[in-house]
Amino acid sequence: MKVKDMIDTMEKLLPILKEYENVHVHDMLDDIYKKVKNDPQPSQPSQPKPHTTTTEKTTTNTDINCANIISAIETLDKDDITQYLHKYKKDELIAIGKEIGLHLKKRDKKALLIEAIADHFSFIQLNKKIANREVDQKIFN
Repeated sequence: MKVKDMIDTMEKLLPILKEYENVHVHDMLDDIYKKVKNDPQPSQPSQPKPHTTTTEKTTTNTDINCANIISAIETLDKDDITQYLHKYKKDELIAIGKEIGLHLKKRDKKALLIEAIADHFSFIQLNKKIANREVDQKIFN
């Protein structure tokens, strides 16, 4: 099992654990066993998802064009990026984040997703400014 698969499994387990947050583990397992035992028709395990390649991961189910959005916010400052991204839904923000190489999670709040994308672009702009400043200083020395 790869670490990514384990992370996916743990994310599925998290809501169950939150239901039993203030209960001992043994009591939780007993309760789950009782519920499963009383279930008249056990559910079949779902079929494993086929492994996707990196080219398949770039396509999203949303109707937005991430490339156009990214090109629009590349030159904006952090505050303007934040205001610009507020009109998008969480799924769309996650798609934008994946397009630029950020690993955003759906369970995060919308403000956190927007902040992560805005920080990404502001750091890129800061790095460019620092790189240009060093060139300018070398010229004058």
